[in-house]
Amino acid sequence: MPVKSGDILLLYSDGITEAMNAGHHLFEQTRLESALKESAHLPADKIIERINWRLDEFVQSEVPHDDVTMVVIKVK
Repeated sequence: MPVKSGDILLLYSDGITEAMNAGHHLFEQTRLESALKESAHLPADKIIERINWRLDEFVQSEVPHDDVTMVVIKVK
């Protein structure tokens, strides 16, 4: 797969998209995509921080029921 400067690869576990808030709503892929798009201008480590922040904001005090794992690779 050809890659170019600025391309981002996000690998993540289903614990992110299946994270639930108190209302039993899932974080879902659309929220993950939104968080990625809004942080795409940042370095890889900051993208992870931004996604984690959005996830924490969504679930608030709910305990995760699954692992939350992600790796971001950003091409320079």
